[in-house]
Formats: sequence, C-alpha cells, structure tokens
Amino acid sequence: MMRSSPPGSRLTPRDIKAIVSQIAEMSYQVRPTWDQICEIALGVTRRSYTRQALSAHDPISEAYNAKVAEYRRFRDSGKTPRLLSIDEDRLRVRVRELEAEKATLQDKISALDERIMLHVANAIRLGISTRELEKPTEKPWKGATDKTGGKKPTNRKS
Repeated sequence: MMRSSPPGSRLTPRDIKAIVSQIAEMSYQVRPTWDQICEIALGVTRRSYTRQALSAHDPISEAYNAKVAEYRRFRDSGKTPRLLSIDEDRLRVRVRELEAEKATLQDKISALDERIMLHVANAIRLGISTRELEKPTEKPWKGATDKTGGKKPTNRKS
C-alpha cells in the first residue's frame, strides 16, 4: 500500500480541476467510490491522498456527489443521462466569427510578408547581403545611446 502524500504537499487549483474533470468522465453505470477517486488523484498528481484530504476540497466533493447522484438516477430508472442539446445556430455563428477572424489574420500575415520582402529588397539594393540580414543584432554599448556623444568613460586612477 502506498503512503499518503508527504506533509506540506497540497493540492493545487490545477490538480483539483484535473481531478474534477476525471471524475466527470467516469462512467455513470458504475457506482463511484472514494478509492477510485484516490486512484484518480494518484494518477493526476503522482501522490497518494486520503479520502479525507480529497473530500476537504469542495469541488472534488461536489463532483463526487454529482457522479453518485447520476449513478443512482441511472440505477433507478435504467435510462441513460440526458445529453445537453447542441445549439446549432449558436455554433454556426461562432464558426462564421472564427472564419472572419481567420481571414483578418491571413490578411495581416500577407501584409507583413510584403513588408518583409520590401525590407529585404531594399537591403539587397543597398548592398547588404542576406547573410548579414540573418545575423542576430548586437546590443549597442549602453553609453552609445547617451546624449554625451557615446564616449566610453575610462577608469583612471589618480
């Protein structure tokens, strides 16, 4: 049997969210147990937690209780849980919005491509090779951009 998590190791909000999503994906035809939830937590966090440690987190406890209620509804009626209806009109609108955004982004990309080609053509025209263009830029010395003329101070000992 595995030991519990070491003292001081806590579930992060990310871990809790992952455990809750794993609970939601469990089958409604099999009664969920806290042992299964502990195994899920072990798989998500690679640490073993007790039932008490997991049930102390409200989202995990609520997800477990919802899954048990779903199982009981299935057990009592024998019917599968009702699936949410998909609002196709809303999905069509969302697809149109995404396609419009895609077209806008493609226009921006083509404009940037043209701009880059113009810069490269101008650089070649001025005698700068593409090899020089591809070199990483060097950081100028800090004093070169000062208003004093960019002369590097000398450290003379008097």
